[in-house]
Amino acid sequence: VDALGGLSALEMANKNIDSKIKIASLNVRDFDATNIGDSSNSKKDIVDFITQHDLDVFISMESNKDIMSDILATLNKVTKHKYEPIGYAMADKTTEDKSRIDALTILSRYPMTFSSIPASSNVVDPVTQQQYANNEARPMLRANINIRGQEFIFFVVHLKSGVGSPREVASNHPTFGNMHIRRGQAKAFYDFIAPVINDPTKNVIICGDFN
Repeated sequence: VDALGGLSALEMANKNIDSKIKIASLNVRDFDATNIGDSSNSKKDIVDFITQHDLDVFISMESNKDIMSDILATLNKVTKHKYEPIGYAMADKTTEDKSRIDALTILSRYPMTFSSIPASSNVVDPVTQQQYANNEARPMLRANINIRGQEFIFFVVHLKSGVGSPREVASNHPTFGNMHIRRGQAKAFYDFIAPVINDPTKNVIICGDFN
């Protein structure tokens, strides 16, 4: 991402500034197929990934605040450029599977403010206009990050999986299940970001696990 589009290459060279920022967005459950929260090795793997790629911003899905706080503490011991306190959006653990870790988190080397929108218990499919139980409800996250004098707005979402089981199917429409819930979640996410993405003066980055 070119974070300094307003400066010429010569100006950046004179100021000894790198015009690129490095961003990664990952579902960190991939680092440990069982449960990342119980594996110190998995935390080390994430730290190694961030340092190896020298990331400026790291967004994660299926983590939680405590896990990423541990990772932040380790990063700031081993990296030259320190990271700010994390931004996060925590799920309220109302899903049937209580073992799931459904938070969204963001680490940044640059000053950040963040806010989250809790998931609603129901969503409306914009195609059928019917309401469905949002039975794998996840929050949405917004972070405003000031990168070298320019504001970037990050939006993060984790949509429901495209694979469903009978218990995940919407009770009032048992034939289709996840498709309707996913569309409803996507519509809720669009409503969340629309005021910003429709403003051509804003620098917006959308990321997450779209399944």
